[in-house]
Amino acid sequence: MWWSFAISISFVAGIVVSSLLWNRDAKRKSSNLPRPDGGLMLPFEKSEAILTEGELKLQKQLMWCVGDDIIVFAKTRVLDMVKVPKKMERREFYNNLARTRCVDFVLCDSKNVAPVMVILCGSPSAKKRAEEDVDDVREDILNAANIPFMYLSPNKVYPPSELKSQIRNAITRKIAESHAAVTESAYDDITI
Repeated sequence: MWWSFAISISFVAGIVVSSLLWNRDAKRKSSNLPRPDGGLMLPFEKSEAILTEGELKLQKQLMWCVGDDIIVFAKTRVLDMVKVPKKMERREFYNNLARTRCVDFVLCDSKNVAPVMVILCGSPSAKKRAEEDVDDVREDILNAANIPFMYLSPNKVYPPSELKSQIRNAITRKIAESHAAVTESAYDDITI
C-alpha cells in the first residue's frame, strides 16, 4: 500500500516540476513570439557606441590626416571589400572566410568608394599574435586582393606628418609587391 502512495506522490511531484519547467520555457519563448506588426520580439539593445574611445580618436586622426579625397569607414566586413570570382571552385567556402571577418578602418577613394587601404588596430608582432590569436586569414585575404594594410595603436596619438608618411609607405610597398595586379596609376588620383 505504501508503494501506491509513493507512486502517487511521485506522479504529483512530476506534474508540478513539469508545469514549472513548461512555464519557464513559455516565458523564454514569449520574447521571440511574433509581435502584432509581424516582427519578432528579439533580445537586443542598442550599443552605447560602435567604436571604443581609442578607436574613435584614431578615426578622427585618420579623417583629419587623409583629407577630402579619402573616406574613412569603421568596422567594415572584409567581404564588402573583396569578391570571389563567380566561376571559382569552392566559391561559397571563400565567401564564408571573408564574410566572418572585419577590419577596424578602411580608407576609400571618395570618387568611387573603392578600398585604398585598411587600418588594423593592434600590433603585428609575433608575441602579440600568439597572445591575441591574431587573424592571419584576414591578412591573407587582404594580400590576395592587393589591399594594403597596416597596424596602428588606437591608444597612441600620431603626429599628422608621421601618419601620412606611414600610410603612403604602406601603399607604396603594396604597389611594389604586386607588379601585375595593381599599378601605381590606380592610386595616382588620391592625395594623402
